[in-house]
Amino acid sequence: MSSWWSLFASDFAAFSQTEKQRIEDLTGCIPLLLTPFLKRDKHDKSLESLEPGIWDEDVLASVVTTAFNFGVGKRQDPLFQS
Repeated sequence: MSSWWSLFASDFAAFSQTEKQRIEDLTGCIPLLLTPFLKRDKHDKSLESLEPGIWDEDVLASVVTTAFNFGVGKRQDPLFQS
């Protein structure tokens, strides 16, 4: 992640170290999931203002939907019944 932060340092200059850590926690440091943070309005100066809209991005929404559907499928699978 340090290389990613260095590459995009100017885009995140206003973000605190805590906010950067939160981004890493939210995305699991997966570059594909970091992309929506680069498309943000550059006037968003804090993660707090940015985070709600990030989840509307197609790439992140598809991860949430896929994970949810996987969980539902496993719950219904007889091999996973307790």
